[in-house]
Formats: sequence, structure tokens, C-alpha cells
Amino acid sequence: MEILDILNKRYSTKKFDPEKKLTEDQISKLEDILRLSPSSINIQPWNFTIAITDEAKRKIAKSTEGGMFDFNTHKILNSSAVIIFSHKIDIDDDYINHIIDIEDKDGRFASEEIKKRTAETYIMSAKAHRDVLKDIKQYCENQVYINLGNFTLAAAALGLDTLIMGGFDKNIIDKEFNLHEKGFASSVLVAVGYGTDEDFNKKLQKSRLPKDEIIERV
Repeated sequence: MEILDILNKRYSTKKFDPEKKLTEDQISKLEDILRLSPSSINIQPWNFTIAITDEAKRKIAKSTEGGMFDFNTHKILNSSAVIIFSHKIDIDDDYINHIIDIEDKDGRFASEEIKKRTAETYIMSAKAHRDVLKDIKQYCENQVYINLGNFTLAAAALGLDTLIMGGFDKNIIDKEFNLHEKGFASSVLVAVGYGTDEDFNKKLQKSRLPKDEIIERV
């Protein structure tokens, strides 16, 4: 299927079929998609919690129940899986060196000098966001959203339906899954599975702003 066909077909799923489950092969491919996403200077400041069991989905649903996000509860519980996209709270030199070591093992450096210069560049970039711009959390979360767009498109290419959810209590998610203790904070949820024919949004015509309103060739 052509990429434009996938983009035109994809929609935000509002009603999932609770009887349809993901296969192990599908889950493994989704994990690969999450892992292979690009990020600034390959920093990969993210963590993904994939809730497949009913128990895990109920824990996530706590963040939507009994309040202004109640409309998302059934979407979480009926989906085949829910993924918590989390971002690192901070980036220190140890983490940068860990990234460099992985890149080194993967054969990305032709010499020790190139490895050294790359490490210096990564450290300088992270330091600029941490100490000068003081937006390290936002910087990390921005990378998560790059991954998010990549993921939803790739999931659609696999024939899976998704729903991006920002309507949840992040404090509850962070506490339920001990994210802060791991150095992370939740950013967004993505429900994955199979939509039903009763989903009103599936039948609606896609609507986007026209090209001439949002694109300028110079």
C-alpha cells in the first residue's frame, strides 16, 4: 500500500473490538517500530510500557476514571494494547556515554577520534538544553512525539488501528508504573487494536486544512 493511501485510510479509533487481540508477531513488530524511530542526535530519551493484560490496562484506566477524562476509559479497556510513551526527565553525561558505547558496539565509528568528537557533540547539545536553555524535559518530550508520529503511521501500515490519547491524569500513570523512580514521566497514551464498524469516526470523511493554507513554496 502506498504511504498516501495509508495516511488517507488511517483514523483515530473511538471504538475498539475487545475480542480481537494482537499476535506475538504483531507485538514484536510494534516494539521494533518504537525502537527504530529517529531522534535528535540519536538521543532516544524515551521508555515504552506496553499494557497487554487486562490487569495492566485497568491500571492505566485509573488515570481516566471518574473525572474529565472518563470518555477514554472504555477505549483503554477494549483495545488490544495500550502503550505509555514516556520521556526522560533529565539527561546526564553517563547516559550520553551509554548511547556512545552502544553506537560504538554497532560499528558507527571509524576511529576513536570520531567517537570522541561525537561524544563531545552529544554532551554539548544536552548541556545546552539542560544548563542554558533549561528546557531539557521539553527537549526529551519533543523526541517522544517524533516517535509517536512514526509509530502511528507504521502501525497503520501493519493494518492496526490506533488512538492517541492526551486525556489522562499523568500523575496517576507515573505513580502506578513507578516512572519517576526510573527517571521518566509519561507523555501520551496510544491504544492499539482493531476498530469496529460501529465506530462513528471510521465512517467520516477525513478533513484537513488545504495545502495553500498551510504550505508555502519559496
